[in-house]
Amino acid sequence: MADVLALVEVRLKEKPILDFEAQICPDLPAVLLGDERSLKQVLLNLLVNAVKYTNKGQIKFSADFEKLDDSSIELIFIVQDTGVGIREEDLEHLFDDFVRLEGRSDQKIEGTGLGLSIALNLCRLMGGDITVQSVFGQGSTFTATCRQVIMDPRPLGQLPARTDASGVMAKAPFLAPEFKVLLVDDVLTNLTVAQGLLEPYQMKVTTALSGQEALELAKSQTFDLLFIDQMMPVLDGVATLKLIRALGGHYLRVPIISLTANAVTGARESLLEQGFDDYISKPIDHQEMTALLDKWIPPKARSSALDSGPAEGSAEGSAEGSVEGHLVAQVLWPHQPEGPPKAQSDFLRELTFEGFEPIDGLRRSGQSPRKYRELLGAFLVDVRAIGTGLLVPKGPAELADLTIKVHALKSASANIGAISLSQKAALLEEAGQKGQMEPFTQGQLSDFKEALNALAAKIDSALKMDQNQEAREAPKMEKASAEKLSQLKRALENKNLSLADQIIEELSSTCDLETKNLLTVASDKILVADYGAALELIGRL
Repeated sequence: MADVLALVEVRLKEKPILDFEAQICPDLPAVLLGDERSLKQVLLNLLVNAVKYTNKGQIKFSADFEKLDDSSIELIFIVQDTGVGIREEDLEHLFDDFVRLEGRSDQKIEGTGLGLSIALNLCRLMGGDITVQSVFGQGSTFTATCRQVIMDPRPLGQLPARTDASGVMAKAPFLAPEFKVLLVDDVLTNLTVAQGLLEPYQMKVTTALSGQEALELAKSQTFDLLFIDQMMPVLDGVATLKLIRALGGHYLRVPIISLTANAVTGARESLLEQGFDDYISKPIDHQEMTALLDKWIPPKARSSALDSGPAEGSAEGSAEGSVEGHLVAQVLWPHQPEGPPKAQSDFLRELTFEGFEPIDGLRRSGQSPRKYRELLGAFLVDVRAIGTGLLVPKGPAELADLTIKVHALKSASANIGAISLSQKAALLEEAGQKGQMEPFTQGQLSDFKEALNALAAKIDSALKMDQNQEAREAPKMEKASAEKLSQLKRALENKNLSLADQIIEELSSTCDLETKNLLTVASDKILVADYGAALELIGRL
C-alpha cells in the first residue's frame, strides 16, 4: 500500500489543488498471503483513474477488512472521488474489454481501455469483486475486494509516514547547532541510519554501542535528547533508561526516546509505562523522525534553516554539524566519492536481486550512493561482529542471547533493504521470545546464517567491484538492449502483458540506472493499461 500511495502522489503533483486522504485500518492483520503484484495493479488502476478524471475537490482512499473465518479475511478497498462521474447508461459497459465509451463530446472516461476489465478479473480471481457507484458530474466510488489468508494476526498499526513522491528526503525544517543528542544502539547499521537522519539539523550527535557506554557518556556530559535501543545485550533499553534517570538532576526530565523494532499496537503505552517519553520504530522513517524532532526540540534551541546553505546530503551542508562516536564512514570509506553516474548504476545493479531492495537503503541514505555505501559498510561490520555468535543454543540463557542477536540483524537488514533476510530474522526472534528451541536446532538458524553470509559476500563484492566493468561491456549490452527493445515494442503493440513484463525484467537487470528508472515508469503505465504512454517512454531509449 505504501508503494501504491507513493506512485499516486507523483500523479497528484500534477494537480496540487486536489485534496488526497488515505485511511488505512490499523487493525489489519500484519502479514497476509496473497498476490502482491495483482493487488498493486488493481489499486493503481483505480487510484490513477481517480486522479486522472478529478479536476477539483478530493480523492479518498480507504483500506479495511472483514474477517471471514479464523484463517482468512476479505480486504476492502474504497476509492472515492469528486470527479466527472459516469453516465448511468454507461455503467453497465464500464468493465467491458476494450470499451472506452468514446464518441461522445462530453464523455470523460476515455483511456481506461483494458484497465478496469483487468482489475475486475484480477479481483474475481482473488475471490473478490469490484463495484461502482457514480453520479454523472459529481463523482464516483469504486469498491474492490479480495480474499487473503492471515499469516500474522497481530494488528498492522499505523502505516509508516512516507517521503515525498520523488523519494528524496526534504531539507531540515530548522537547525539546532547547539542541541546535543545521544544515540544508543548495539547495531552499527542502525546508528549510521540515525546519524544520517539527524545530520541535516546540524546537531551535536554522539553515539554509543551499548547501554554501559551510554551511561558513562551521560555521567561525563549533558545531553538534551536521548535515543535508546530497546533490545540490547547486557544492559537493555529499559535498564539503561533507569540507570540514566538515576543520575538525577538534568536526567530526571530530559526526553528519552525508545528505538524499537517491535512497534505493534499497544507498544507505545507499554514503553511510556516503563519510563520512556516517546518511541520511534525501526527501520526509522524520515518523516517520523522529522515529526518527533519537531515535538521534542524546544523553540529556543532552534534557528532558521532558510539560509542554511546546501541541502541535506551535501558535504557543505553537513560540515558544520558535529558527529562524535562511531564514525564508520571515515573508517571504512575514507575516499568514497559519489562517482560518475555509470559507476553508481553498475553498483546498484550489482545489488539488485531477489529479496534485496537497494532502493530502500538508498532512501534511508538520502538518495546518496556514497552514504549508501557507508551504510552497507556498517552492515558488514555488524555481520562480522554478530554473525560469529549465531550458534545453536544449548539452553534458555543461550537462547535469550541469540534472540537479541537475530533481533539486531533484523533491523540492520531492513535498513539496507534486505527485506527477505529481515523476515527470516523476525521469525527466529519470535521463536526465541516464545522460548522455542526447535527453529534454532532443526535447520532454520543454519538457513539464516547461510543467507546472511551469502548477502554479506554479495555486498562485499559490490563494494569492491571494478568501476570500469560497465564501460568494457557497453557495446555488447547496447546490441542486446536494442534487440530487446524491439521485442518490447511489439509486445506492447500486441498488448501481451506477460511478455512485456518479462522483457522489462530482463532489460532492467542489464541496463544503467537511468534506463532502469524509465523502464520502471513504463511498467507502471502498463499496470494501468496505458500502453500508448508506455510505448512513448520506450521510444525514448
